[in-house]
Amino acid sequence: MVPQVRLLNFVPSERSKLAQQTMGCSSSDNHDHEDSSSSSSSSSKHEAGVIITRDDGSLSIGDLCDSSSMTVKLLGHHGRYVCANEDNSAVCDREEANEYETFEMKLSSGDGRLCLKSCHGRYLCAEEGGALVWDREDADAWEMFSIEIHGDKVAFRTDHGSYLSARDDGSLTHEADEVQEWELFDVFYGHITLRGFHGSFVCAEGDGTMVCNREETDRWESFTVVPRGGNQVALMSTHGNFVCAEDGGRVVADREKVDAWETFELEEHGFDVAFKTSHGTWFSARDDGSLNHQAEEVQDWERFRIYSRESNSANMLGAILARG
Repeated sequence: MVPQVRLLNFVPSERSKLAQQTMGCSSSDNHDHEDSSSSSSSSSKHEAGVIITRDDGSLSIGDLCDSSSMTVKLLGHHGRYVCANEDNSAVCDREEANEYETFEMKLSSGDGRLCLKSCHGRYLCAEEGGALVWDREDADAWEMFSIEIHGDKVAFRTDHGSYLSARDDGSLTHEADEVQEWELFDVFYGHITLRGFHGSFVCAEGDGTMVCNREETDRWESFTVVPRGGNQVALMSTHGNFVCAEDGGRVVADREKVDAWETFELEEHGFDVAFKTSHGTWFSARDDGSLNHQAEEVQDWERFRIYSRESNSANMLGAILARG
């Protein structure tokens, strides 16, 4: 059973001003160590989409902490997106993802299953007989789905035991009893990136080392926020481990669970955010590219600008759901 967790939701609040920005997604030299399946699983076309909540493109503390769901887009095997039409029909035939192709993925209470809510305010329902419709006002058994990770893809299992299937004619059904190509989806969802005072981005290396010396953002510079209540959060790297402020001032990303050292209190400083550790110290991006938490007060090096970007790592999604 997958435990319930609270995830970062990139739907802007009413107070936010919408804009769009495309951040650099070129690979840095650290990604030479990634295997081919990881590096080829997503294209720049999908990673360029960003939802902005402030004039300069950064996220506020409210955007990071006030969420119980995540915003997703679902791309089928044939390269088309799932869509919720105005007539409540469910299809998988869109070449681009806009409002009708963007959904709120919410976690149910207690059993770890998921439900999907469209921009029309209705839930996806797997009816008897294989039909899928976006017409339910509440989420009950037929509106709940379990996920299965297949490489870097995701399969959605219904309460009937069948799987969502994107057919080659653009229809979307749940008649499949087993997972093959048509039952596999890319799930695109939001990450954050952290830019330090010196203009470089925070990076979690493959061995868990944390630095702040990257000029561009890719997978290793992306983190998922898990709100912990109030202004407190945990950060998960794309390797599936949590960021930890160890005793002595070292910051690493190698923890499998969240405890006190993996929980950080956010403090807003204008458009910047500071991360306070359980030791009473602050994250600090040094001028030599290192990252530690030895600072006892917030000055320039302890301030970070936070941005959102989109990714589709199924393994990352599975790790989030399993470890919250």
